[in-house]
Amino acid sequence: MDYGIESDGNAKLQAPPRIIIGGGSITGLSLALMLQKVGIDFVVLEAHDEIAPEVGAGIVCNANGFRVLDQLGLYDDIMATATAPVQEMSNWWPNGELQSRNSDFSDILERVIGYPMVVLDRQELLRILYKHIEHKEKVITGARIEYADEGPSGVHVTISDGRQFKGDILVGADGVHSFVRDQMWRIAKATAPGYFSDNEIDHIKCNWITLFGISTLSDPRITTGSANSTLNYGGSFGLLSGGPSRKYFFLNKALPKELKGNEIREFEQADHDKMVQEHWDDIIQHDITFGKLYSSKIRTVLVHLEGYVFPKWHFGRIITLGDAAHKLHVVTGQGAMMGIEDVVVLVNNLMKRLDANVSPSLDAAQIHEIFDETQKSRESRSRTLMNESFFTQSMHSWKNPLLKFVVVHVVPRIGFDFILSQFLNGVRPGPCLEAVPRPGRRCLVGFDDERRIPFSPVRWLVKCLAYVALILCAVWAVGSAWSARSADGGTQHDSRLARADGLFRLDMSGTLIIMLIEGWRRINKTSLLQWPLIWALLVDFVGFSVVAPFFYLTNLWVSSSHGRMQYTALSRPMILPAAKVILPAVVLLYLLPGAFGAFGSNFDTASFLAWTGNMPPWPAATCTALIPLIASLMPGEQDKFFGEKYLKHLRASYKFMFAVLTLLHLASLAWQFKNNTLLFFLPARIAELVWLVAVYLEVRHYHQIGQRLLLHVSLIVLAFLVAGPGAAAVAFWYWREEINKRGQERA
Repeated sequence: MDYGIESDGNAKLQAPPRIIIGGGSITGLSLALMLQKVGIDFVVLEAHDEIAPEVGAGIVCNANGFRVLDQLGLYDDIMATATAPVQEMSNWWPNGELQSRNSDFSDILERVIGYPMVVLDRQELLRILYKHIEHKEKVITGARIEYADEGPSGVHVTISDGRQFKGDILVGADGVHSFVRDQMWRIAKATAPGYFSDNEIDHIKCNWITLFGISTLSDPRITTGSANSTLNYGGSFGLLSGGPSRKYFFLNKALPKELKGNEIREFEQADHDKMVQEHWDDIIQHDITFGKLYSSKIRTVLVHLEGYVFPKWHFGRIITLGDAAHKLHVVTGQGAMMGIEDVVVLVNNLMKRLDANVSPSLDAAQIHEIFDETQKSRESRSRTLMNESFFTQSMHSWKNPLLKFVVVHVVPRIGFDFILSQFLNGVRPGPCLEAVPRPGRRCLVGFDDERRIPFSPVRWLVKCLAYVALILCAVWAVGSAWSARSADGGTQHDSRLARADGLFRLDMSGTLIIMLIEGWRRINKTSLLQWPLIWALLVDFVGFSVVAPFFYLTNLWVSSSHGRMQYTALSRPMILPAAKVILPAVVLLYLLPGAFGAFGSNFDTASFLAWTGNMPPWPAATCTALIPLIASLMPGEQDKFFGEKYLKHLRASYKFMFAVLTLLHLASLAWQFKNNTLLFFLPARIAELVWLVAVYLEVRHYHQIGQRLLLHVSLIVLAFLVAGPGAAAVAFWYWREEINKRGQERA
């Protein structure tokens, strides 16, 4: 295998590796600090004459990068230097009117993930990073790389003043226009033709331009610690207010056509001035115009906003990281954080390989494996966050009518829960340095690697079997319903089936109340598959016997996709107005009418048709589901973000429904035995039992319940048979609620 590294008999180097870092960027200096922490030699070559040049504007410190910087000992310095944490998230209409606002963002973030969101000058973060490097002589400014090459013993770099540096690995941390990347392509073309494509540069594509800036505008209407987006066709404004006299802004604008590769040229001052004049009178918020903000600028720069993830990040002894390997849109504030994540993974892989070696050095194949593992670990996440960043910008700029509809009508209604869930999904998977102690900040959710639960092959197998069983039950239920439509068992059979159907629908009120409760949890507001009104409409259209297996299958799949988040303090809370009315709605609109019908004495063919026909005389499930929806839209008492006022309503619902459904089941047992109807609607019954056991195993896994597996499963089955399926379901959901609450208290 040709790794692009000249190797003298694949012999190992005789000394520990030395890393040459091309670029004193946030990515480059972060790597230098990490190498300092783990005791690996390095040198940083920075093209500018000073380590913190006046380039760029503000940097958002998101939790995934902030945790790593905390590991490096920078937390206090960053908090002392940064502006006020971002607490307020606001969207504004093009006319300056407020569209939506969410408060206490960083307070909630800190409680959930351990870190607030802060903003500071790019220069300031570079200064902090540099301050913590002990041997300042290892960071060389005015050292523009002019040439790089490889030999049997390492990589050789020549800088602009003629000095040469030798190392074992060269890391390109020199941004979008990476010279190190160009040298890597040149070396590969000469030594391994075809490794990179001839038009590799065309992977860089651009559809947006951005005017960055810092302003000293002081206006009390711009809230300190606020992140503001002004929505508009074809572009948007972003404004981060760090204090009375510190505003970070960016003006994003769509290009008329996509540019790629060498078509992307640097802007001239005339381009900058033209864009400023075109948007001078645009309103940002209230009556504050872009021109007013620009008039108080400290500095601005107009740049293309490229988007790319290169298919190959490395060759030989050279690897590119950060913006040299991938580029995100600025709107999500993850660009610098992703560079920090890249170098974390590189250092982790480097240390794993060195720890496994007898010698403190690395050979050609090992360097290739380190690079390959680093890219494999980072590429998918980089692509996901890149796509999300540009999609967010497309939403802010109303790229098409559908996106405008979502932004104008949907997002304000799902609101802060949607923003928070998307943010956490972006930061939770972030890696940390494995060779450096973690800060251990107390929080409710934390990062994925902090709450990692060992993979269980038995659980995986059981879950697969549960999915198969639920799918088969769903198919079986559809087939049974289709057969029942064409069957004619006579009047006596019709009467017996009608009463059995009435009892079944009555017992399904246990599933209905769970359907409503789960649909009105905040974590499920953005999940269309959990919306109770959709399920209720299906129930009234085709019946619970068909819909129930599909609901159980969907609920298990959606909750499993949330992973451990399903069992955290963020997932449990409900919309309080909905929680208050769920039990009364179920009892008055579904349970009581069903009980009168199911325990009435006159069951003839007409009543059978009323119970099982396509159009029931009363769309009970739909009417029931509408009540919480209406309640949620009405003004009334609201709970705090982590409030638990909803719990008393849920506990009352579980207890009441368990008692009533148990009594109704026991009261109907004699008739069901006599008329042999206990096995009617078997697909739905089996699906319900499989679902309860599968959800129990999920709760057991994520809460690390290590004992009494057989006892708990036996209790579920016993309750299912004695108290009835509906009562068993609500009893289990009550237990699940209490286990989740205890888990939150432990967290």
